[in-house]
Amino acid sequence: MSSPENRALIESFRNSPALEGSTFAEWRASLDRLYEDFPMPENIRDRSVTAGNIPGAWFSPGEATGCKILHLHGGGFAMGSVKVYRAFSALLAHSCTADVLSIDYRLAPENPFPAALDDALAAYEYLLSNATPDQSVAIIGDSAGGGLAASLLLQIREKHLRPPSCAVLISPWLDLTLSGESVDENASLDPLVSREGMQAFVAAYAGDVDTRSPLVSPLFGQWDEQPPLLILASTTEVLRDDSIYLAQTAQKAGVDVELVLGEECVHVWPQYAHLHPEGRETLATIGTFVGNHCK
Repeated sequence: MSSPENRALIESFRNSPALEGSTFAEWRASLDRLYEDFPMPENIRDRSVTAGNIPGAWFSPGEATGCKILHLHGGGFAMGSVKVYRAFSALLAHSCTADVLSIDYRLAPENPFPAALDDALAAYEYLLSNATPDQSVAIIGDSAGGGLAASLLLQIREKHLRPPSCAVLISPWLDLTLSGESVDENASLDPLVSREGMQAFVAAYAGDVDTRSPLVSPLFGQWDEQPPLLILASTTEVLRDDSIYLAQTAQKAGVDVELVLGEECVHVWPQYAHLHPEGRETLATIGTFVGNHCK
């Protein structure tokens, strides 16, 4: 059974929509307001950086390991920023005891596919160029950023770049065809994400591109020769099946996969760690996984 704090968080979203408005500009402003007061963990330093011509920021704990992490934020490919996700990037740096690079990849609909993926690749190459040969790198993405991270993994292999030591996908959006049964099965249970909302983001991001293209919907890619994956999803979110299906596909391809299904949690629940124990426990799981693979 979920904690009282978790149930209160879910109820708060049911009583107050996470996003208000009818345009991308209004949705972006709504997301900004939602996250603006999230607390930063102590002893995290942040500084602006240009990573492969992409604006971003480093988040560093007081005593970091040698691991370097690229964090790709969520927001349906059309919302979010380094500033908006500042607290979550800092939480990841704190939990993983590692330097985290977060980037302002270009957003749809102004910059549809493949702009965001091009920016993610440029930032990853920057990360490699700033890591020593014996230094490990990792990738973490949440929601649409989780899908972007998965697409990046496919592209890294295609381009024969040095692969990351591991990747963490948090409530990833991996199937822009919206074919997973959980999209409708969990429609009444998920207070944050809906088929109707995702359809608007699909149109903005994919445009005329086939949504079954592996770089748009990485669920349909070839998943052999990939690094260890930690995939997290809630049992009650509409994107649950994206994670389950990718875990099954990657395991069949011989990839080391750990799938964690959070019981009755909201979409990307670790970013609400200051509000419920489920978020804190999952952040610890992420930290342990990254620590075991990224040195």
